[in-house]
Amino acid sequence: MASAGASGPRARIRRLVEAVAAAHPPERALLNPEVRGIAALLARELGSTEEGIDRHLLTMVYIASTRGVALRRPVVAAGDGERTTGEYEYDTHGEALLQACTAFTDSPTRAHLDTARALLAQWMDESREDTRAFVRDSLLLTTLKGEAAPPLLRMQAERMLPARQGEGEEEEEGQEEQQEQQEQQQQGQEQQQRREEQTVDAVTACMRRAFWDTVRDRARQKEYPCLFDLAREMRGMLLQLLRPFSPVYASDVEARFDVDLLQQQQEAGLHDFPHTLRSMILYVTHTLGEVVAAADAEDMRAWRRSVEAELDAAATPDAYIEGKFIDWLARCFAVLERMAEQLHVVMQQQSGK
Repeated sequence: MASAGASGPRARIRRLVEAVAAAHPPERALLNPEVRGIAALLARELGSTEEGIDRHLLTMVYIASTRGVALRRPVVAAGDGERTTGEYEYDTHGEALLQACTAFTDSPTRAHLDTARALLAQWMDESREDTRAFVRDSLLLTTLKGEAAPPLLRMQAERMLPARQGEGEEEEEGQEEQQEQQEQQQQGQEQQQRREEQTVDAVTACMRRAFWDTVRDRARQKEYPCLFDLAREMRGMLLQLLRPFSPVYASDVEARFDVDLLQQQQEAGLHDFPHTLRSMILYVTHTLGEVVAAADAEDMRAWRRSVEAELDAAATPDAYIEGKFIDWLARCFAVLERMAEQLHVVMQQQSGK
């Protein structure tokens, strides 16, 4: 990365491009506070102080750095709603947005920023419907799993409680009117927050899907080192989460989750590779099932059964690596990110006591 003292739009844009390139998967750079700080400084240097500009600016850098993979979708074969042709096409506004984002990273000016941001807003409006059902399903699952209810839901439940007795009717009416005004104001704030969160969710979901599509394409071209690099990244995340709370599990993972050995066996074409691959995948899957929250335990058991069936059904190790192994990696990253979020909430609650 450029030196910490480097400044100016061109220096900052280089740092953002390098941060996106170094992140695995790349969209993780969008959540890095340091990287977002650089984006905010760049936006101010260009004369833009609008709320959320750092997130939008980073999205533009991501699109340019990954050559617009988030803006393309598989072409569905005619007469078949599920089978794809293997080709990709741009979303509405996608090609123009890629050109605008590339122009901005090449020459970070306010004019290029405004052009790219306007096209980004159009693209998000077009693609939001594709992810809205996913967002709704996620919110429903959150509620069904017994997690904290959204503030609006809690507020509606509180309104159903019986009114306190022994107070004058005028006082009650005044309090009810004041409470209703407060609730309306709170609802407005929460609706705005939900709209912003849904926009972020939509962009993140598109980027995440595009990233794994790219990984699959590279695997089909036998670029297996990228898969092992992702496995190392996942191993590091798992150890980072386990060491403070489950040192015994962490030591076991360090000893048994040996990605270097797996890669060496695959590259050398050793007969032990299929057995090592299967054992390591089942071990990691079982370990994740042991350390997740109790609410997720049943889902993890079902996932383990599915992983075992997929391993049994694989015709060859290469066929598994180029297909289901990538799905397994993506699920592992999702589980670890959920664990990290849950630990963050617990630590916040403990620090507030």
